[in-house]
Amino acid sequence: MRHHLFFLVTFISIAVGRTQYSDEQLQPVPYTSSGEVLTPEARVPDVLLPWIDWALWGQKDRDALPIYSDASRRVAFWPSELEFVAEETGAVFALNVVVASEAWVPLPVGEKVWPQNVTVNDVVAPVVIHGGRPCIKLDAGTYKIAGAFVWAAMPQWMTVPPEIGILRLTVAGNPIEQSAWGADGRLWLRRDVVATTEMVPDFLETKFYGLLRDGIPVWFDIRIELSVAGKSREENLGVVLPQGWRLASVKSPLPFAMDDAGRAKAQVRAGKWMIDLTVFRLDNPFSLAFAPDSRPAEEMLVGFSANPSFRAIEFQGVGTVDVTQTTYPQEWRQFPVYFWNTAEPLKWEEQMRGMGERAPVGLRIQRRWWLDEKGTSFTVADNIQGASQTLWRLDAAPNLELGSAKIGGEQQLITLNARTDASGVEVRTRDIVLDATARMKNASPLPASGWQANVDNLSITMHLPPGWRLFALFGADSVRGDWLTAWTLRGIFLVLIFVLAVMKLWGWRAAALALLVSALIYHEPGGWMPPWLLLIVPLALLRVVPQGKLATAVRVFKWLCVALLVLVFVPFINQQIKQALYPQLQSSGVGASAISYVGSGMAAPMSVSMASEADFAVAEDAEVPRAESAMRVRSSADFSKGSEKQFSKKDASNMRYDFKARMQTGPALPTWSGRTVSCSWNGPVTEEHVIRPIFIPCWLERILSLMRIVLPILLVWTLLRSRPQQPAAVV
Repeated sequence: MRHHLFFLVTFISIAVGRTQYSDEQLQPVPYTSSGEVLTPEARVPDVLLPWIDWALWGQKDRDALPIYSDASRRVAFWPSELEFVAEETGAVFALNVVVASEAWVPLPVGEKVWPQNVTVNDVVAPVVIHGGRPCIKLDAGTYKIAGAFVWAAMPQWMTVPPEIGILRLTVAGNPIEQSAWGADGRLWLRRDVVATTEMVPDFLETKFYGLLRDGIPVWFDIRIELSVAGKSREENLGVVLPQGWRLASVKSPLPFAMDDAGRAKAQVRAGKWMIDLTVFRLDNPFSLAFAPDSRPAEEMLVGFSANPSFRAIEFQGVGTVDVTQTTYPQEWRQFPVYFWNTAEPLKWEEQMRGMGERAPVGLRIQRRWWLDEKGTSFTVADNIQGASQTLWRLDAAPNLELGSAKIGGEQQLITLNARTDASGVEVRTRDIVLDATARMKNASPLPASGWQANVDNLSITMHLPPGWRLFALFGADSVRGDWLTAWTLRGIFLVLIFVLAVMKLWGWRAAALALLVSALIYHEPGGWMPPWLLLIVPLALLRVVPQGKLATAVRVFKWLCVALLVLVFVPFINQQIKQALYPQLQSSGVGASAISYVGSGMAAPMSVSMASEADFAVAEDAEVPRAESAMRVRSSADFSKGSEKQFSKKDASNMRYDFKARMQTGPALPTWSGRTVSCSWNGPVTEEHVIRPIFIPCWLERILSLMRIVLPILLVWTLLRSRPQQPAAVV
């Protein structure tokens, strides 16, 4: 039953709403052979007449003329020639107009004069202001509008509505073949150019330019340049539509009309005018040609806008021209231009389709991970970019629980691949800019790229919660922010000097304690090694310096070194105490009040304190049917109210998801940074590549903070209490 109703509504809409034109007069509504208007009902079979009102309910302007450049706009009336006779005491005007649907028809007006005694088909009609100009309201039909102006002295100019294209002007009994009628609609009555008796003959020069834009469909832009002299008139431009091409839009400053055969007419007046046409082909053409007996021009300059990601073509039998030596439009001059003799078809051959043997540039992935407070899972935000890709679907790694995805800023539906049972998104563009959010278990090893695709460039930034740090990360080419790779040759050298000196002077037990203290404090803010090395010097000298003034000076120097060590380590110990009690106050992180999360999808931000495994904004009662393309919908959330407004008619495309579809919003993204660890790779990374991070949890970090307080104090006590061992006698 639904299919029957659909075909019924379609047939009625086509039959009633279709606008037909006379081949000779280009009328906006169809006429019978006797000249009477053919009503819509006369074109509908009798059996469908009762359904007309139901099928066309709400379509007020269905009989109006559609504009090629914008199907949502329509022209409700079509004016013919305006006859305007001006005298010293007043003026009269007459205008024939065909109204397709109810419309406000504008009238001429002066700066200080108003149309009077206006009649429509010899019946007095009221004139009101509509849109800032005098208008009369008319229903569908054919009308003759007449009116008059009264003035004490002839004004300098009058304003003619821009909808009117042809004017017949008479001033003081003299026909003005070449009227001073500007593009702003201002018609001058008393300028010298109007009073002159010198007649300029009618002249029309047309030039045609083209721009072929490759793709699906193939587009062809036609620019018609009109150089007009003489009186206002209607000119036949001939057949301007190539064979097999369809008109998509028209942009013209002059009244312009075209029939189904491609024959065009324009109501022209003196000046230089540009008319832009856009035509297209739905098939795959390999030539461009006009009908042999209806070529608009003998020759034509045609530019070509290539689409390398689609295909590569080569023109046959034509050569390029130096565009600087031509009058080719300035905005198209960045493309190669060919000289085309329209007597022969413009042909081209397809050399390569798609990427051919060229390998596409690999993907580039930038990943950001936020570790949960408990350390069990990550919140993941991935940015994936790639140009000229051949991927049509991108699936996540098994350990990655995909939450939301956006391509080009547009929300995407996450589905399950029926063959691999992996969640992912369909990629409907060759140039990928994908932003995804997900959750991932902290179970080593972890997938490096996170996606079932090889990448050329990969980097990962980890944000650790308060109290956590990374001991080491294995599997990456470069790591910054962990404990292990933070060691440098300079640091190792200083620690070894300190430890060996302690072992030489105090034995291996003291050396082991010194090594442990050095390893704990070296990478900490305030854990400065030079005071320790400086303290060793006087302690070593005291064992060899004899009693006396020199020994006293060394002892004073020793206590100065102790004072310096205390001065340095009191703030350090204070910081370690705070860090053990309140990890949120760690120096490399942020305050607890700054730890927050924002929503990543189209839903409102989530109010949570820390990320958890249940952070997905998924509607529990959402019921999503299985997709017919064997991709099963994984989970969904209600599309937020107001999102429908984002999908305007102008942006409508069959490649978009239905605005009513329920899209996953994913987990909330944290805004805190905490300790930051970054890693990267110097070359391509396969989808099987993994990394193995070793974390220091918060409870262990608290213990280490306490050890950074106790062990340095114990080491100072050991060095000051114990006398250095005497070295063995040298024989």
